Amino acid sequence: DEEIALESLISQLQVAEAEGRGGLAVALRFRIEERKLLARIANCVDEVIDSQQLTDSVTMDSLDNIDNKLKDFNTFIQTLALPVNKIEPQLVGNGMRIGVFATHDLNVGDVYVSLPPNAIIDTNTALIDANPSLEQLLRRYSSQRDDGFNAILIYLIHERFVLGEQSRWWPYLNLLPSIEELRTFHPLYYDEDEVNKHLAGSDVRRYIFRYQRLSSERHASFSSDLEANLVLGSDTLLDKSKFLWASAILDARSIWWNGQRHLVPLLDLVNSDTKGDSHQTRLEGSEEDQGMAVTRVSRQVKKGQQLMENYAQPNYVLFTHHGFVLNDN
Repeated sequence: DEEIALESLISQLQVAEAEGRGGLAVALRFRIEERKLLARIANCVDEVIDSQQLTDSVTMDSLDNIDNKLKDFNTFIQTLALPVNKIEPQLVGNGMRIGVFATHDLNVGDVYVSLPPNAIIDTNTALIDANPSLEQLLRRYSSQRDDGFNAILIYLIHERFVLGEQSRWWPYLNLLPSIEELRTFHPLYYDEDEVNKHLAGSDVRRYIFRYQRLSSERHASFSSDLEANLVLGSDTLLDKSKFLWASAILDARSIWWNGQRHLVPLLDLVNSDTKGDSHQTRLEGSEEDQGMAVTRVSRQVKKGQQLMENYAQPNYVLFTHHGFVLNDN
């Protein structure tokens, strides 16, 4: 049936060209190429499956020590003494890596996690934790009118690649996808040929290239900052793969409230679906105790069930900034 339809379109194109109907000819050429593309997709299902298996195996190879990482992370979470914590992280797989599961029955509107300021990575905690030279650099970038991206980016690079295991955030940083893992699925690491191979003719292609270009321009700007090189080390700052790692982590895992972005260990392990209301975290409490970042469930969740949130983003945004899409989105 597909071959007959394609032959019919080709015949119509020949007639349109013979009659000098240029607009119709352009439209028919588009339809013909679309049919060819669909046929190619239909014929390469096995190749796609093999590619997915390869990606899964690469990811799983990097998760050999996931149990130990999760134990270290859970110990770290316990030290934060969260006022409310009714979730725990577990290995999920199937492309979702790690998710969180309810430790109690939860009804709509119930708080399932609340986090004090010391359990969150943002410009404030970064400034508190920073040594004098890092603090000076952070203050310069935190004064910029953005959502905190640049200051948190600097702090994240410092904690992950400069301090490493000496960072108080190490159990969290060690649980995040590595550079090698991100290379397998995050479009920020895709080369031009790879994007063109799969997305030629799509507006998503231009969206990804724009995202890559802006990230490269940001890296070039940071790399030319003498103070940043002195604080972070040129060997770290000039390594674009490390810079892209921090950028991708921030874009994929930031949670917003009060117009600012935050990295929220434990809460950012919640996976996405399209059910319920969109995810919201709010600051609750008095000014004296600096408030708590509180998240409530938007649907009923039973004890032992994976808790999911609706990121409320279209697939092209999910794909570009997170590296996945949802079938029913």
